[in-house]
Amino acid sequence: MKKRVGLCLCLAAPLLLTGCKLSDVLEPGNSNDYYKVNIYTDYIGFDADYAQKSLSAAKAKLAGYCYAQKNGAINLEGLMVAEGAPQYAKSTRSNETGHHWEFQQLVGFYDDGTAIDPLKITANCSLFAYFDSVINEYTVTFVNNYQTVWTDSIVYNTKIGETVHAFTRDSYDHDPEKRGRDFYYIDYRFGGYEITRYDDDGKVIGVPSTMADHDEINQLPITAETKIAVKYVEDLMKFRVKVSPVDEQGHPLSFDDGSEYDEVAVTYDQAVALDKSIAGKALDHYEGIYGEGAPAFLVGRPFDAEHVRYEAEVKAVYKDVKRTITVNFHEKAESKDVTFEEGDVLAIPTTGVSVGDGFTFAGFYTTAENQGSFVPYDITKIFQQQESHIDLYPAGIPTRICHSSGNKKFYYRFDRDIYGYVLENFYTTDPGLVSLAAADFWSDDPAAFSTTVAYSSSSFAGLLEHYRFLGISSLKSYKAAGATGSSYASVASFTLPDTVTTIYSEGLAFLSSLCISDDNGILDLSASKLTRIDQYAFKGDINIKHVILPSTIKTIGMMAFKDCEYLAKGQSWAADIKIPAGVDTSKFALKWNYWKDDIEGAITITNLA
Repeated sequence: MKKRVGLCLCLAAPLLLTGCKLSDVLEPGNSNDYYKVNIYTDYIGFDADYAQKSLSAAKAKLAGYCYAQKNGAINLEGLMVAEGAPQYAKSTRSNETGHHWEFQQLVGFYDDGTAIDPLKITANCSLFAYFDSVINEYTVTFVNNYQTVWTDSIVYNTKIGETVHAFTRDSYDHDPEKRGRDFYYIDYRFGGYEITRYDDDGKVIGVPSTMADHDEINQLPITAETKIAVKYVEDLMKFRVKVSPVDEQGHPLSFDDGSEYDEVAVTYDQAVALDKSIAGKALDHYEGIYGEGAPAFLVGRPFDAEHVRYEAEVKAVYKDVKRTITVNFHEKAESKDVTFEEGDVLAIPTTGVSVGDGFTFAGFYTTAENQGSFVPYDITKIFQQQESHIDLYPAGIPTRICHSSGNKKFYYRFDRDIYGYVLENFYTTDPGLVSLAAADFWSDDPAAFSTTVAYSSSSFAGLLEHYRFLGISSLKSYKAAGATGSSYASVASFTLPDTVTTIYSEGLAFLSSLCISDDNGILDLSASKLTRIDQYAFKGDINIKHVILPSTIKTIGMMAFKDCEYLAKGQSWAADIKIPAGVDTSKFALKWNYWKDDIEGAITITNLA
């Protein structure tokens, strides 16, 4: 701190002479030739009393005393100080903030009010130290790149921007490059200004603070010795890496956005993270070396994509990947989570699933709430969705249901293979011949059905909507327990429901009393929607002479017309089984359909024009 100093006496250091004799401090001669001068400091109310030319020792602190020859100057070299007494030239009073008490001179008055001249003492007297309150000035130093740019003394509480050193963006060079680099991969950037303050003893006050820019520095008031230093932040360098994708054979590829390369900035010793990707392919590894522009010790070294050391141009090798989707089959006791990969055989698990007594597992559904829709999830379409995970919930539907129509009862069972109900048994209490119409087999009214377990009408209505009558299976018995009457053998006429697409093995077998549509014995199925006739489907139906199949037919099982002994005896047609034009018969297994080895004439198949 630099202080403003006024006129003062040239003062020597006082002597601590408590207990000394007068002769020890006086020049040789008579003691009557000397006057005693008391020295006081820190006078209270000095200005007011000084104006009255009356200064009282009671209002000050005794700093010591000395002697002066008569009409001579005071001898402060011989100032005797009592132990613990204050220094007369250093005030102990509190300073106003930003100011200090500065010693000016020793003053006093003789009893007659005459001012004492310290250079000519004419009587014993008392002198009092006079101080002035002086504003502080502090040294401010500005440092950049470890070099002092300027240093100056600035008055207390003056802002930097109010001095000739006001900061501007271009008032000095703070280019980080001037800072230099310790290593090639370290960079330095401007990080603001570090402000350090010091007390009068040169000790740091508090913790150095940081200001962001020159505008903030210009508003900084100076309140202590201050050093302003440009602060630089040490950063690791970022290096440009150009990456070109190739396949495993080295052939160039393009990213999904059509570009042939990706250029990324990578911090020293960090890994490459590409911003681009290639659908259906996964990054396997990088290939390349550091080129001539790299530091000498790196040139020719393999490029390590996990620890980038310098700029490089490299290749990213991609491999084909198969997409995977994880399916969680809820309520499944075993293998709950199954991961499918493209190309796998996709199948719904059917073991370990419990849906309750009287119900048959009917498939999995995408949510628990939509099980009532009875539209099972098609696992073969799993890779058509975007998600990588799917939850499926099992559903069960009544295993068996019964439909009553007049004196006839139809029993159906659920067939999981076709996800629908098939006719299992038919009974009638009519001892005579009966006729069956399509309406007898099925009803859209849920109330027309009964099950062995309870079900809600809403869910069963959904069942009726999606699981129509799909076919007739082989009979398990001809009569229900305790029932009377006939089975299929008593059927006189039959109308195939339009919902039937399959006739299962022996589904319409042994209908010996079945009345064909005309005397020629023609079984005309051309209006139906049949796609499949299983083996033995019409076994033993002796009234069938000719068959006309629909255009929808795709499969005829072996011996589907076995023991239909009149099938090959028709005389009016050129063929026994007629199929619409365009239907491929090459895969039909009819060559064993003879009713017996010595059948009269072979069964022939002809496409209708």
